[in-house]
Amino acid sequence: MVEAGSVTSRTTADKAVRTVTTGSGTVTAGQSADRRHARVLTDAQAVSLADLGRRIERHFGSPQDIEWTLRDGAFQVVQSRPVTALPPETGPAPTTWPLERSDGMYVRASIVEQLPDPLSTLFADLIRPSVAASLRTVLERYFKDGVLEPEDMDFPTVNGFAYYFYSNAGCGGW
Repeated sequence: MVEAGSVTSRTTADKAVRTVTTGSGTVTAGQSADRRHARVLTDAQAVSLADLGRRIERHFGSPQDIEWTLRDGAFQVVQSRPVTALPPETGPAPTTWPLERSDGMYVRASIVEQLPDPLSTLFADLIRPSVAASLRTVLERYFKDGVLEPEDMDFPTVNGFAYYFYSNAGCGGW
């Protein structure tokens, strides 16, 4: 990763094979042991390439998928096209997690584990009553009548992430 004009982190892949030109095309060949884990770019080249990418992005006014080559120490851009599969920007990570209620516990388990990303507002609004009603139905099978109230179970979101909510009053009947 290049930040503020310097390499801040680096991951070097295992390059077991390489593509070699033959004069009439290319072939895949094994990579020598000493080059399998060798860096492809120096830090200076990585910084230069990142700068070139930023200049191309500014020129076109949007993030670009850039294809490039390195020959005789100089980069040549082969192709640049807009990146079309970027997720929408979500802004900075939240630093506070405001809770609707403080009289119970929030739990991420069961189906919530199948929802690892923030929910869309529409999905959260549509699924909340159904999941809360299902929780009540299941739990009422195991507790005597009158122990659980409808508001003792819920399916809220916190910063967009789904949680089960169980009130302390409802937990007292467990």
